Amino acid sequence: MVCHCLSCHQANSAFAAIDEKARVVELNSKLHELCRELRKENALLLDTSKAISAQELTQRKSLTDNFQETVEGITRR
Repeated sequence: MVCHCLSCHQANSAFAAIDEKARVVELNSKLHELCRELRKENALLLDTSKAISAQELTQRKSLTDNFQETVEGITRR
């Protein structure tokens, strides 16, 4: 048996609103956690990218210096 009085209807509506608010709060919390994880991953990727770039720059400079020394050695002969 379901009651159709105004006070029961208002109570049911209030409970539904509270339930909806709880779901929104939970989803908001999950979204914030995902955002934090993405920021961490982004920072890690950025650091890794910078390290690789620095290594490649060092290697390129070494190869350029080696090439220049070889060219100078050949031209001195």
